[in-house]
Amino acid sequence: MHSPQIGRMPGIVSVNGSRTETLSVSAAAAYIHELKGHRPNPATVFRWMQQGRLHSFHIGRRKFTTRAAIQQLLESFNAAKPAPQAEPQPRADVAEAGEAAAARIAGLEG
Repeated sequence: MHSPQIGRMPGIVSVNGSRTETLSVSAAAAYIHELKGHRPNPATVFRWMQQGRLHSFHIGRRKFTTRAAIQQLLESFNAAKPAPQAEPQPRADVAEAGEAAAARIAGLEG
């Protein structure tokens, strides 16, 4: 993998020959806010980078990501949502046991 090369304009790097805009951790949180309507804490964005869930790279001692990487992360969140589960149905054998116990109790009381 090639190291990103810093371009002449701040926030632009060349990765594998193509120029792309870089986003710092706090800028990435702001971009997610633009897309989703809520702003995650920058510490959360940093943790996603550390876990490898959000592609990132270093320039000096700072971590950066791209808009495309954030789009991929959000798509993976949407794809990972489980389908809603149906309400559990009561088991017939448990219902019958409950009715039998109620009948025995009624027989003891009466």
